[in-house]
Order: sequence, then C-alpha cells, then structure tokens
Amino acid sequence: MLVVPLAVGLVVRGREGLPGWAWPLAITWLVGYFCFNAAGLWLKAAPTRRASFLPPLLTHGAIAGLAGVTTLALGGLPLLWWVPVYIPLLGAALWLTAHRRERSLWSGLCTVLAACLLAWILPFRTPQELIDAGPDRTSWLAPALFGYFFGTVFVVKTLIRERNKPGWVLASVLWHLVWAVISVAARQQGVAGWGWAAFFLVGAARAWALPWFGPRRGRTIRPGQVGMLEVLMSLVALALCLA
Repeated sequence: MLVVPLAVGLVVRGREGLPGWAWPLAITWLVGYFCFNAAGLWLKAAPTRRASFLPPLLTHGAIAGLAGVTTLALGGLPLLWWVPVYIPLLGAALWLTAHRRERSLWSGLCTVLAACLLAWILPFRTPQELIDAGPDRTSWLAPALFGYFFGTVFVVKTLIRERNKPGWVLASVLWHLVWAVISVAARQQGVAGWGWAAFFLVGAARAWALPWFGPRRGRTIRPGQVGMLEVLMSLVALALCLA
C-alpha cells in the first residue's frame, strides 16, 4: 500500500516526462509515513514516556518538511490544492490513533485513501487537472487501487480481529464483487481492461477462501502467509496499472 500507488504515479507520469518535483514528492511521502508512525507512537505513549519518541518524530518531520518545500519549489504552489484533501484524512487517522483505534476500519479507510491518492497527484498536479481530464485509464488507477487495498483491510480483519464472524466475511466478499462490477462498467466506458474485473473476482475468492479454510476450520493463518499472498496480489495490481 505504501509503495504501489507511488510507483504507479511515477511510472505513469514518467511516460510523458517525469517532472523535477516528482522525486522530492516521493521522499516527502515515504519519510512522511515514518513521521506519521512516530506521531502515532508519541500520541499513544504515556506522558512520562513521550520524550523518548520525540527524536524520530522531529527527525522524520524535518526531512519530510524539507522534501515538501523542495517539491513546492520545483512544482509550484498549485500542488497545495491537494492539501485540503489530505488534512481530514491524516487528522482523522491521528485522532483514531490517539484513541487507540488505529486498527479500526475507519483508520484503514483514511490511510488507504491517503496512499492511493498518489496515483492521482503525480499524473495530475492539481484536483482541477484531474477533473478537466475526465474519466480515462489514468484517472481510473487510484480508485482501482483503493478498491484492492481497502479490500485487503477487510480480508485481514476476517483472519484476526474479526475472525469467525460471518458478517465480516460477507462484507469482505461483497466489497470485492462490487468492485468487479465497477470494473466491468469501467471497461464498457473504455477506462479499464477486463483484467481488473478478473482481479477483483480473484480477490472475492480469496476473501472467502482464507477465512473458510483458516479460522472457520480452526487453523491459524500466520501474518507472514497473508503478507506473501498480498505481495503477489500487489504485484498483479501493479502490472494491471502499468499495462
């Protein structure tokens, strides 16, 4: 989730010539992610222990800030139009972290959205550029990645925190099936290939099979096993984006 939307944005924009601000933006995102994690640890820590989390928070914050200023210097102030989109997402995610709800569905929604937006920001310097471009194969990529990565949040929950809860499994499967239908509609509009519909159908099968053959049968599916599967799925999603 951290790297795939960024890679998609870099490659798609690079086909028309990668602007100078793209790499500083990538650094801002990657280091900003570590700053976000450090901020979460600081927020959750007891007041007497917060000082120990300040060095990584300040270090990552300073590097991300410098990279962000460099991005604006090279890309111009219009990039700031994306800031109002990110403020509520990051603010909500930090609030949930401070209240120890960082593993909630809402927290996953905020962080996944924030990550997937990079597949829009790099090809479209401002939200207005995205709107002016209209629906096309490039603008489809961010929603498609969101469909996959937020679906992964559902799948992981059915294996750990919400295991043996049929309602969560149903929601997980339905999420992927809905995106399969959306992909078919996108294909009819000429903005997506048939591969996306097949991808989400495979995702729906995985959303059913993992909890069925795992927790429902009394078996434990280790995080490492889930991680390996998601690496494979992420690579397929990346290939579809770049096809």
